[in-house]
Amino acid sequence: MISFSAVFVKLANVGPTSSAFYRMCFGGLLLTAIALISGKKLWYGWKTLCLMIICGAFFAVDLILWHRSILFIGPGLATILANFQIFFLAGFGGIVLNEKLTTRYALSVPIGLFGLYLIMGSGLVGP
Repeated sequence: MISFSAVFVKLANVGPTSSAFYRMCFGGLLLTAIALISGKKLWYGWKTLCLMIICGAFFAVDLILWHRSILFIGPGLATILANFQIFFLAGFGGIVLNEKLTTRYALSVPIGLFGLYLIMGSGLVGP
């Protein structure tokens, strides 16, 4: 369903910022309702609240940029490019966080890059 949401963004015919705002608003309201209904502890202190606000802000910016890319290059390609971030996150984990990168990862990166090249062509390299 995440990949299909790009089609809804394209069909909604609203700006990328408005679209991201409403997705964050409705998602936040639904999560708040679920949290209240569950009856679990909701307050974990100011530090946790600040961390949640920062994470929400980063997620909102991510949605705004993704929705903008949907308008520029279409829902299919925008979704593929957004899902390309796994390579960067795994590299970040290996280099910065000293996580072990497996042989499977080392083999999948060139395959993923080649697949992206096949989809995009050489259009990202320049004119």
